[in-house]
Amino acid sequence: MEDAVASSAYAAIVTMNRKVTLGTDEFSRLLSEGYAYIDKTEMIGSFIDTADVYLITRPRRFGKTMNMKMLRDFFSNAKDSESKGRLFHKLKIWGNEAVRPHQGQYPVIFITLKDAGKTNKEDMLDKIAVVMYEAYSNYDFLLTEGILNATEQEMFSAVFSMNAVQSQLESSLKNLSKWLHRYYGKRAVVLIDEYDTPLIAATNCGYYDEAVNFMRSFLTEALKGNESLQFACLTGILRIAKESIFSELNNVTVCDTFSELFASSFGFTDSEVCAAAKEFGVYEQMSEIRSWYNGYNFGGIQIYNPWSIMNFLKNRKLAPYWANTSENALIGSLLKYSSRRTLDELDTLMSGGSLTKYTSVFITFKDVFKNPSSLYSLLAASGYLKTSSSASSLGRNGFYSVVSIPNHEIRGCFLDLIAQWLNDLDLGDLVRDISVAMTSGQADELEALLNKYLLVSGSFYDGNESFYHGFMLALTAFCYEGYAVRSNRESGEGRFDIALFPLKEGFHGVLMEYKYASCADGIEALLDESVKQVAGKKYLSEFDALGVPVYAYGIVFHKKTCRVKSVSL
Repeated sequence: MEDAVASSAYAAIVTMNRKVTLGTDEFSRLLSEGYAYIDKTEMIGSFIDTADVYLITRPRRFGKTMNMKMLRDFFSNAKDSESKGRLFHKLKIWGNEAVRPHQGQYPVIFITLKDAGKTNKEDMLDKIAVVMYEAYSNYDFLLTEGILNATEQEMFSAVFSMNAVQSQLESSLKNLSKWLHRYYGKRAVVLIDEYDTPLIAATNCGYYDEAVNFMRSFLTEALKGNESLQFACLTGILRIAKESIFSELNNVTVCDTFSELFASSFGFTDSEVCAAAKEFGVYEQMSEIRSWYNGYNFGGIQIYNPWSIMNFLKNRKLAPYWANTSENALIGSLLKYSSRRTLDELDTLMSGGSLTKYTSVFITFKDVFKNPSSLYSLLAASGYLKTSSSASSLGRNGFYSVVSIPNHEIRGCFLDLIAQWLNDLDLGDLVRDISVAMTSGQADELEALLNKYLLVSGSFYDGNESFYHGFMLALTAFCYEGYAVRSNRESGEGRFDIALFPLKEGFHGVLMEYKYASCADGIEALLDESVKQVAGKKYLSEFDALGVPVYAYGIVFHKKTCRVKSVSL
């Protein structure tokens, strides 16, 4: 069945070649130089005969920039439009006869704000000034064609010389579309890539309100009530909360990961990956490829990470290629300051489980650590979690969705973040030693190392209950490659705290039952209780059924000390 699917898909992927490049996102270069390309041109048809403004949000490295440049190359009436137009003649979109007359017919303004994420407002505005200079330089002939009056020439010259004040920058996008409409007699297409980068940086650097005020004016002037606009498309990772930059833009069609429109346009479908794997001679590895890179759900369609797939096809090696460094600091802070409940939930996700969470279509950065829905919305939008079918709809602003870690690669990203967090605290080597003692049955050594860990980390956590759970989560981070880690799961006649089921033959399993003593006098009694609880509630029954030998421990924490006792089996 899969072979039939792959063959069918391959017939539609007419530009699949065995030459892969990761060094360019220029659509026309990929096609003209014969690099591998999976055809996504059908999305062009959605922009025909529309005056809408589209906002498309997807995680980083899911083909947003490539598709924006594809739109530019299709619609642009620039001097090279005829040669670029011929690149589409063998692609899917050329089969849509209603689309063909629109090829090469519009003035296009393409800008990217990917480098406008600066540490302060002044540097942000300076970079946007450069971006608009580059857009204006494509049409510098407007200054000499006699279509601008004296005031307009001054405004054009201010942007073109990068001397524009803030108010002139705010109007620069709208003005250019107006002048192009006047010159060509055709409305302009506006494409804005990575629109949210300045706002993400502004949030991290403390000038969010100032950045929002500028972006609101910059976008609203160009995209709301602009009679010189044919259509516009914006891409980004996040949909910023509507009370910020989109408060006056009620004409935006939002296509987030819940939307069916463009669902298969960003990222690769299973049939596309099967076809590519067959062409590259790696089809026998499809099961592993799915495990590593599949698992996203966009508009009800299963999607693979395209960056990772292209890296795999180039290197012929299953490895973690995707990394979202722009959000790593945020998730690191999550680990350090999370509540007990959030740490419990993260443990569930890392153990292969899922959660039903409210995921908002709007992101409010300021509430990320206060509002759990903002946290999980951010993780899903950034590509760290997948959202499955909605459990229920709750108005226009969000859904209750089943969230989980999509694949092996992203699970590795979480592990790397946890390891980095520990290394930042100079605790990485110590935790590795703890893991060795724990998985080799050395109860006395485990106790000594745990006490050392508690002593050096005490200044960070003050020994509260959230710390101990975070500690246990961090402890198992170095065991995920060799063990299936399970937390708070029913076994026998109760629920154990943490168990490690070995993935390799010959390894022992591990079970830990831990308790927290509010006073030192209660430590020994709680230690005996935890040991008896393991046997009395038959926590080891699952290991027995599997025929796996096991090391079991009772552990009691009290402030910056702990006691460990082996369970006699």
